[in-house]
Amino acid sequence: MDKLKQMQSFVAVAQRGSLTAAAQAEGVAPAVVSRRLDALEARLGVKLLTRTTRRVALTHEGSAFLEDCQRLLLELANAEASVSAGGVKASGHLRITAPAGFGRRHVAPLVARFREQHADVTITLNLSDRVVDLAGEGFD
Repeated sequence: MDKLKQMQSFVAVAQRGSLTAAAQAEGVAPAVVSRRLDALEARLGVKLLTRTTRRVALTHEGSAFLEDCQRLLLELANAEASVSAGGVKASGHLRITAPAGFGRRHVAPLVARFREQHADVTITLNLSDRVVDLAGEGFD
């Protein structure tokens, strides 16, 4: 977790151009951002930023690392969004079967609402009073 925070702070400093601006964006004190950067540079064994009292500049190694960090953080955000509520979009084909009377009264209205919410899902609704082999006939 500390590695992730260090990378996020590094990217924030590089994008905003100062420790203070990055700290404000992250909602922490500038000293916290400074400690994270120091720990990151110590762990990697390379200087990522040249810091003066007036400005922050990326080193050659820092520029290369910044691109990788931005890509990784974007991939992480995309991964989280894809599995979070509302992030996964339903698609495909759904085969449903139900007894005729029950299906017309209860299932059919729900299928219509479901289709409005999930346009990428196609549905086959089989309303029949016969005994159906769910697995054998490929019903969901």
